[in-house]
Amino acid sequence: HFTGGCPCDGYCEGYTRGCSNCPRLEKGNADETAANLIRKTAIYKDRKVTVVSPSNWILEHAMLSPVFKGQDIRKISNCIDNDFYHPMEKEAAKKEMGVVTDKPVVMFASVKGGSKNPNKGFNYLLDAIDKLGEDEVHLLILGDIDDESLARIKQSYTLYGYIMEERMMAVAYNAADVTVVPSLQESFSYSVCESLSCGTPVTAFPIGGILDQITHEKNGYFAKFKDGSSLADGIRFCIENHDRLSAEAIQGARRFSYDNIGKEWHDLYMALVEK
Repeated sequence: HFTGGCPCDGYCEGYTRGCSNCPRLEKGNADETAANLIRKTAIYKDRKVTVVSPSNWILEHAMLSPVFKGQDIRKISNCIDNDFYHPMEKEAAKKEMGVVTDKPVVMFASVKGGSKNPNKGFNYLLDAIDKLGEDEVHLLILGDIDDESLARIKQSYTLYGYIMEERMMAVAYNAADVTVVPSLQESFSYSVCESLSCGTPVTAFPIGGILDQITHEKNGYFAKFKDGSSLADGIRFCIENHDRLSAEAIQGARRFSYDNIGKEWHDLYMALVEK
């Protein structure tokens, strides 16, 4: 909303300088983003609005954009249904997902084209998997994955495919001992929040909205940015300390309940109405 068009800028931050010569567009169209930014800035110039961000990271970057210069910017996190995403009996969840193994289960999800999307950090996940022993873990893969990446995996795995029923997403988180989210940029990341609410710790890079959800070595693990070896260390840490991390994860995820986040929205609306 506050850039020249991109939802993930790859840390370009061109919107802070006018968004010209966009590296994501072909030459000839690369300055269209500058025009977009000018139009957006003009729309808000003489209006007072309250801007709500889902994470501290988005809030900080929104303040750097000329679009929201001088506006009131707040943070209210996204919310989840903690009653829906809740801990289940792990062996039953594994059975329902078709995961028959006595090894720890590492889960990752790849939306359509995700394994080829640089922002999803899939290559770093493959690097991490390369560091793990063949019999060390079992992989639960959701969504699709390209054949080249699949051939690189030496561990046993269950390729579940796309989940069409939301209830099965909660089952999948419960079937895992650790969820890996190697994204390079995320405004919030529901995958992290939902996994934690199910009691499954998360290994991720310390980026974006994920910073608001994971506390290092308390409910998950922050790997060094773009470091597959560190990501593997995080997977092992979460497996070895699962029970302790799980209890912290469930407790921490309650911050994002409908009641808590709903109250923040209610209080904001009432304050604006009174104002």
